[in-house]
Amino acid sequence: MAVERLSFESASPHTLFACAQAHRYELAASVFRGQAVVDLGSSFGNGSRVLSSLCHPVLGVSEDAAETDLASATVGRTAGVDFVNDDLMVFLRRGMPSGFDALVAYELLDRLSNAETAVHELRRHAEAGLPVLTSITTGDSDAPIRIARVKEWFDGAPNVRFLHQYEAEGSVIESGGQATGGSDVTVHHRGEPDYATSLIVAMNIDPEVLAAGNTAVLPLRLEPLQRRYMRSLELANRELRQANARLGREHLGVADSAAASLLRRAQTSDSSEAIPAEGTRAKAELDAWVASLELEIERHRELVRDMEETRAWKLLSRYRGVKSQLSRILPGR
Repeated sequence: MAVERLSFESASPHTLFACAQAHRYELAASVFRGQAVVDLGSSFGNGSRVLSSLCHPVLGVSEDAAETDLASATVGRTAGVDFVNDDLMVFLRRGMPSGFDALVAYELLDRLSNAETAVHELRRHAEAGLPVLTSITTGDSDAPIRIARVKEWFDGAPNVRFLHQYEAEGSVIESGGQATGGSDVTVHHRGEPDYATSLIVAMNIDPEVLAAGNTAVLPLRLEPLQRRYMRSLELANRELRQANARLGREHLGVADSAAASLLRRAQTSDSSEAIPAEGTRAKAELDAWVASLELEIERHRELVRDMEETRAWKLLSRYRGVKSQLSRILPGR
């Protein structure tokens, strides 16, 4: 199963995908605090940057030369992380560089064509005593099958433990322990392990560290309201309510929101009671007013859609996303 990688432009804490990946790396940074860590499959270096907050040194390994160059120019310069371009399976078979204590290989099994071979190499490193964290994205309909298969692959590996990650308006990683260290995290309902978003595999890691409790990350994003568009809708709706109330009072003696409906039923009724001519005129006037307001609302919607489809708008959105990311990676720029 191919998995989408977190690109440089999409590395924002305001998406569930970015939040979940950052959460995994925060777990790894906490587990490997103070150790020298290899981030295998580092891509643009977003996870390596998180690792560098608590681990040193950090070495990022990516198969893509362009990703490596960009990571070196951004995260490498600001966070002191080294990045190398290398084949991931070749790197695994060759062995860990001298001086590095732990291996993080998140989503490695998603990206390699032969996942079982990668599992064999990861287990080989673990059997040599290396602490390892890896993960796999479970998919949707076939999640239980994928999770069962991965657990079978790692069955009997040294000190293996499985952590289940869920998306829950953010990201939740359940270790199986009880929440500790305050009241920041309260899990009201346990997730279903067979339907976790990601399965994290830990080998040769202190169980007490992993069982410290459940952790959660909730992204919060605030944006200015599109006030001009919303104000136009509010004014149109207000005019509609006023017209509805006026016509209802004049012709039916009803001034609430049911006036137009009552008027329509009265004008189309099969009753033998005579329908005043002014009622027919009122109905036509009301229908025309409603139609004009609906056209005005649709016109505003089309203006917004046309604006969002322009090349300038798309380029501006892309520029803002890159600028926002660079402002976090390169403080002061």
